[in-house]
Amino acid sequence: MRVVFSILVLFLLSSSSHALQQESASEITNTHFISDDLFIFIHAGPGRNYRILGSVDAGDPVNRTDENITDNYVQIVDKNGRTGWIEAKYLSEKISRQLEIEQLREKLEQATIATNPIRQQLANVKKDFESLETDNADLLAELEDTKVRLTAATSKLNEQSQTENLRVLMVGGGLVVGGLLLGVIIAYLPKRRNRNDGWMN
Repeated sequence: MRVVFSILVLFLLSSSSHALQQESASEITNTHFISDDLFIFIHAGPGRNYRILGSVDAGDPVNRTDENITDNYVQIVDKNGRTGWIEAKYLSEKISRQLEIEQLREKLEQATIATNPIRQQLANVKKDFESLETDNADLLAELEDTKVRLTAATSKLNEQSQTENLRVLMVGGGLVVGGLLLGVIIAYLPKRRNRNDGWMN
């Protein structure tokens, strides 16, 4: 019974220890960035007296894998897969301005590419609108010309109507005057006597 209890205790302790190690590793291993405007050497150990393995540029993303609190150094893995140590003060959790600018530039390019079809459609719509405006101007000019011609035709028709009315009036007046003159002439003509009128007298 004691053996079984001991085995269970050892199993629980080992599980707890493994969980703590995983949690500690997950807290340490995360992405950080090299501070801006810097050029950092990577050392083989936590100190400047260790051999230089290479360098990382400002703004490069790195993974922090360990830290040395005493010497204030952190272990990193750079983008090329190299593992080394740098001073902790040169590590930042915030994205570098250089990388942020590059990401913003990339997003801007993607947005520009995405909006190109819309810009083309707007250009086509603008072109169609200008064409419609031109057609509308031509139609308005044609309408004004039609109005002018209609006004001229109406004026000419009115003149012709007035002339025709005057002609009819003159012809009618001439007939009336001629009839009156004929009546007067007939009235003043001497009457012819019948032969019977003299025999009866």
